[in-house]
Amino acid sequence: MERDPRIVVDSLEHVEAVADKILLGKRELVDLDRHRNQNREALRALKEAREHKVWLCLNNLFVRMSATECQAMVSKEQEQLDVESDTLRNRLKQQVDQLRDAEHKEPLRGFGLRPLGRQELSSFGNLV
Repeated sequence: MERDPRIVVDSLEHVEAVADKILLGKRELVDLDRHRNQNREALRALKEAREHKVWLCLNNLFVRMSATECQAMVSKEQEQLDVESDTLRNRLKQQVDQLRDAEHKEPLRGFGLRPLGRQELSSFGNLV
């Protein structure tokens, strides 16, 4: 059975586009993780700060503010980054499924697993 070359090229272009989206998402995830690590380091340094007021660099501006306010700001940003990275991971899982579908492969098993919640873990502990 001979295939039309245009259909093959379209299929390969689609696979390539989905794969590029996955690679871009992975790069974004690495950048988010790097930013989260920097925030974690900053939170640790703020907890150990002995001074009441600390210097904070916001883009190209240095500001002196209280350590507790700064800690609250960084914590809020850390929570925001956690949410962004979780949504990005979920989107990457969907894109990997799309890629495998475009490549006519079976979906990955166990790829959509999630950890047990506290309530599920406690009920499981009661059963055992």
